[in-house]
Amino acid sequence: MELGRHLRDLRLALNLEIEQLTERCRLDAEVIHALERGEHPADLDTLTELAGGLGIPLHMIFTMWEAQALEDSGGDETE
Repeated sequence: MELGRHLRDLRLALNLEIEQLTERCRLDAEVIHALERGEHPADLDTLTELAGGLGIPLHMIFTMWEAQALEDSGGDETE
């Protein structure tokens, strides 16, 4: 799963509209839309701000993304 799609799914799971999220963080709606579409670089500062707006620690974005990727692949973790 792409990070942008994961971020969108996470926002929706928290029942947040983009406008609500913009009120909770210093990112504007266009940046959030672009992130979710994979059209904006997901740098550390942006992800930190987004995590704060979602009310979760930054590491949870990656933990949940990895868990979803494993689930999507059928749980096969190859190294």
